[in-house]
Amino acid sequence: MRTATTSLRRASALAIVVSILLGVATPAVAGKSDDPVKKRRQVAQQRADVASQLDVLKATDAQVEAALNDLQTNVQSRAAELSDAKAAAAGAVARLAQARADEAAKQAEVDALAAQLHSYALDAFVQRTGGTFSDVIFNDSAASVTDLAVQQAYTRLASGHNADILDNLEAARRGVTETRTIAEQAALDALNRQKQEQALFAGLTDAQNQQQKIEDDVQARIDAALSETYYLQEVDRQLADQIAAQQAALSKKLTVQRHSSQTSTARAKQRSISLATTHGITVNTQIVGNLGRMLDAAAKAGVVLGGSGYRSDDRQIQLRRQHCGPTDYDIYDKPSLLCHPPVARPGFSMHEQGLAIDFTYNGGLIRTHSSKAYNWLAAHAADYGFYNLPAEAWHWSVNGR
Repeated sequence: MRTATTSLRRASALAIVVSILLGVATPAVAGKSDDPVKKRRQVAQQRADVASQLDVLKATDAQVEAALNDLQTNVQSRAAELSDAKAAAAGAVARLAQARADEAAKQAEVDALAAQLHSYALDAFVQRTGGTFSDVIFNDSAASVTDLAVQQAYTRLASGHNADILDNLEAARRGVTETRTIAEQAALDALNRQKQEQALFAGLTDAQNQQQKIEDDVQARIDAALSETYYLQEVDRQLADQIAAQQAALSKKLTVQRHSSQTSTARAKQRSISLATTHGITVNTQIVGNLGRMLDAAAKAGVVLGGSGYRSDDRQIQLRRQHCGPTDYDIYDKPSLLCHPPVARPGFSMHEQGLAIDFTYNGGLIRTHSSKAYNWLAAHAADYGFYNLPAEAWHWSVNGR
């Protein structure tokens, strides 16, 4: 009964030691709430997933800014989680090294005690027989068999006089088994934590790619909005200044948040566009028929619309050269905010493809979503293949951008 109790205590003690060394958490108490840090990280990931689906070109500035914040929060959360995992993996490796060292030390203790016991046994045998150990072991005579039996008997006798060494040896052997078990558990823990670190690194990379995509879309949005400002200065200076200020603020936030300088491949390509004019508005021939029919229908309803359609790349390139610099990088790739004042990169406006129109009504741009002209367009423009960019009541194109 005592032996069983002792074994049970040893097993329990070993389990406790393994748990302490490996840092294994105890099972959660029923009803206990989840880890709040883990829950925050899950929420951050969910919000980032939603943000990554945002149509940046159609969203409001507030929605874009919120999406950028959510994506940045998720990247920071993933980076913190990866940092924790790296520290845990390093700790697991260190515990493994210590466990292996403890196992080796216990094995050395066993070897030393076994050698000591063997030495005592040999000494006792030699003193008893007056011969040498080799005389018995290597003698092939029949007598040597008897002598070997005598040797074994005296070895047992010597061991009986050294019971403390035997006890220590047995304890050391148990120690080897225990430390080996701890080392094996430590090795498994280290491997699992390293796998977790690799998975979290992949997750961080995905989050950064998710963020990068939206940031690229935001830069395209800024370029599209800025491409309007120089045209609008000729029609509505106050509105142009307002748009420029809004996009400059958004661009500043984007520049601060980005992980590295942007080197987009947004170079405008030389396009061969077939143009035609209807009702004084020049557009791509692909849409001139629909535009003409829509303007006729609007006029019959008492809404006489004017506006501007196609704008060439040349004007945008000229502005970029003037405000951004003379090199190809300055003209085609430099982020808008780095220009003075900010100027959109060529090729980011639907006007440059002749597929967008900025409508005027009663001599001015359609500025509000409550005007008679906007309401008519909102009700009928889609029938002719035109869609509004929500942030700009005057801007309509074949894709709403």
